[in-house]
Order: sequence, then structure tokens, then C-alpha cells
Amino acid sequence: MSHDPIKVLIAQMENHAGARTKGEDAPMTLAMRREHARKTLLLAKQYLAPRANPLIVGDVVQWKQGMRNRRHPEGKRPAVVMSILSEIVYDRESEPGSPYFREPLDVICATLTPDGEFMLFHLDSNRLEHYDEFPAEGSHPH
Repeated sequence: MSHDPIKVLIAQMENHAGARTKGEDAPMTLAMRREHARKTLLLAKQYLAPRANPLIVGDVVQWKQGMRNRRHPEGKRPAVVMSILSEIVYDRESEPGSPYFREPLDVICATLTPDGEFMLFHLDSNRLEHYDEFPAEGSHPH
């Protein structure tokens, strides 16, 4: 068995005859499977990478590229870390096939919705990074 993660991912995809890309009717080509495996591996490494600067209460954060799995905060809108949970809460989604099934939620963040509502959300800190751009005075975040 190969220990090359990309080869393992491609082999798994090849075992699923007729694998299809989102929104397409045609099976994925070998090149498409390789690219999909490469992107999956990069995102997995990004998710698992140790954080150089751990999150602390008051940090302004955003989703890491490709890691957004919740409705809020939207896109690249910033959120503020309100609490770092001492005990991880696991999402109670009961369906094992769901991306939320037992997701470790270890941080509570606050954000304003597009309607201006102040909301708190339990999130997985591995999906977050420090916010890297502040808008000019008087403008709104993207």
C-alpha cells in the first residue's frame, strides 16, 4: 500500500466508479481526480497545521481559505473571539455522513450579520485564521 497521500486519495476515488464533480454529469477524468486529491490534501494539511499564534479572546478572525462550513461569519467578514472553551463541544448532528457530525467546536466568536444583528457562534478554531485586512475608517467589511 502506498504512503503517498495523493496516490491514496486517487486510488480511493478510482474505487468509486463514475465519480462525478459537483454539478457535473460526466465522470471525473484522471487529471480531475488528481487535482481533486491535491486540493483535498492541501486543505487537510491546512486544517491540521499547528497555529503559530494561538487564538485568544479579543482576536479578530476569518475563515481559512476553503474551510468555511457554516453560514456565519459570511465570506471574509471578520469575527471576534469571545471565548476559548476549556472543554470541546461536539456538534450534535446525528447523521454520520454530515460534515457537522461530531465536529469539535472549541471557540465562540461574535459577528454582525448583514442585517446588523450581533450573533455568537460556536466554531472549530482549526478552520479560522487571524483576520488579515482591516477596511479604511468608515467603510464596511466585505
